[in-house]
Formats: sequence, C-alpha cells, structure tokens
Amino acid sequence: MVTGPEYMAGLQLTLGERIALVRGRLNETQETFGDRFSVKPLTVNQWEKGRSNPAKEHFEILKTLFREILKEDDEGEVETDTYQRLLPFNQSVKIDFHVSPHGPDRVQLDVSVQRKVI
Repeated sequence: MVTGPEYMAGLQLTLGERIALVRGRLNETQETFGDRFSVKPLTVNQWEKGRSNPAKEHFEILKTLFREILKEDDEGEVETDTYQRLLPFNQSVKIDFHVSPHGPDRVQLDVSVQRKVI
C-alpha cells in the first residue's frame, strides 16, 4: 500500500481542492467558511467541486489564505514539499501506472494519482 507524502511529488491541486484543503486546515464547515465570504454553504460546495468559481473579491481573500496556510507565493505556484506536508492522507488514493520498454536495459514508468477531496 502506498502512503505518505513522499509518494505525492509533483501533485498539483485544482482550485476546488485547494479551497477544500484550506477549509479543512482551518477546521471549518462549509457554512463557517462561507461566512468569511458572505456566501451560502452551497456556494462553497460548488467552489470545492469545481462547478463554479469564486468572484474576484472572494478570490483575493482566497489568495491570502493560500499564502498563509498553504505557503503559496503570489502567483499561486505550489511548493511541492508544502503540499506534501498538507495533503490529507486519510483519504483514498487511486494510483495507476504503466511500464513500457524504453531500451534494452531501461523502462519508462508513467504514474497518475487521483484522490477525492470531500
């Protein structure tokens, strides 16, 4: 079984995953988190699922939270080791891999990692 942050190098999160991660790190419900933005819990749910995007004024608040909690820089770039420490590893992870010949004594390994943020 694959566990631990050392197996998640290079993982890039979607905006919704980043919002859910920040909310989780703050230990807030969608309702409480929505209060920060004066939006309903359903709006936060839609952001996290990628079904809608935050308005510009909400995104500015989120960028501040991303910097403070996820240690992202102003451009939203992610330091991999920061994400590795912050990812919630109590969730299911699906790992697919494909090995193909890449020479007489070498192989190429392609790996994809998928996880669901609740």
